[in-house]
Amino acid sequence: MPQREKAGAVTASKFSYQYDWALHEFLELHHRGEASIVFVELHEDVVFSTSDDAEAASFIFCQVKAGGKSGFNKSSLVRRSGKSKNSVLGKMFMSMSAKSIADKVHKLGLVATQGFSLELANRGFSLEEIPFDQLEAGTANAIRDALKDELKSDVELGKLHFREPTLDTRSTRRAVIGLISELITERSPEQKSNTTQIYVVLADELRRKGQVTWDYSDWNQLVERKGLTGARVEALFRQYSSMESTSELLRDFESQAAELGFLTRDVRRLREAARTYVLNTLAGGALVQVQVSDAIRTHLGTLDDALSRESLNLLLDDCPAAVAENFSDSDARVAAYIIEYLRHC
Repeated sequence: MPQREKAGAVTASKFSYQYDWALHEFLELHHRGEASIVFVELHEDVVFSTSDDAEAASFIFCQVKAGGKSGFNKSSLVRRSGKSKNSVLGKMFMSMSAKSIADKVHKLGLVATQGFSLELANRGFSLEEIPFDQLEAGTANAIRDALKDELKSDVELGKLHFREPTLDTRSTRRAVIGLISELITERSPEQKSNTTQIYVVLADELRRKGQVTWDYSDWNQLVERKGLTGARVEALFRQYSSMESTSELLRDFESQAAELGFLTRDVRRLREAARTYVLNTLAGGALVQVQVSDAIRTHLGTLDDALSRESLNLLLDDCPAAVAENFSDSDARVAAYIIEYLRHC
């Protein structure tokens, strides 16, 4: 039976494409040394920072349009519509209207899967990315005049680029996983890796941070709460690309659990909880996970001797609030304490 309402599914698909495009583009830019941080839903759909340093950073602002039946032309780019009565390009330039922001933006990109029907100065050329200064004079002047009328001021059109993305809307997940595999293979051809798990972790973090709507005046807080950094990507690549070390840690976990007197059937059950904990804490993990891990390590520091079943039970009975609040399951707590003990004690 045909669905009567498909708007929600279409919106979700466009939303998903935006995040996958942001991750795919960031991985490529970071690989080329052109970006250090990506933010989603910050002034624009996607923002790339060229540096971790607030003073040195410049930015690429991108508006991502997925779907549509026909390509943008000089009229549709500046056509005013919607409640705001602003055009697509008008909204983009308004997102960097503050001079303190505009001065730091070196590129403003409209990324549209439906493509563009724009006359170029050099006829016959077909460009994946079209800088504004490559437009035919009449097209460029029409856009310039329309924006000046809409925004009541001149804007820096030299920063504007139009781009039709190469990322297919029908297989974004597969494409991002494929890129991750290529980047890891290029670094370490003989190294095994779980590229799907890397994608899941990065995509989840980007989506989670993209939903944060708070404003941050402090750069470091903004990066921590809202940005996905190249350092985080590198750490995940290193740790997930060496799954053997994870397997070794889990083998040590089984031995330690057995030494502590857990029955074989309990060890098998606890191993699954331990595996989940290990994967969630690779390369730092989410902020709350970092806080839990730090709390457990600090608590383990109170041990006077090697971990025993008795001392483990005492620790569990008196675990910090951060652990109790985030691990209601007893197996998860036991697994977390034993893993952190093996890692640091």
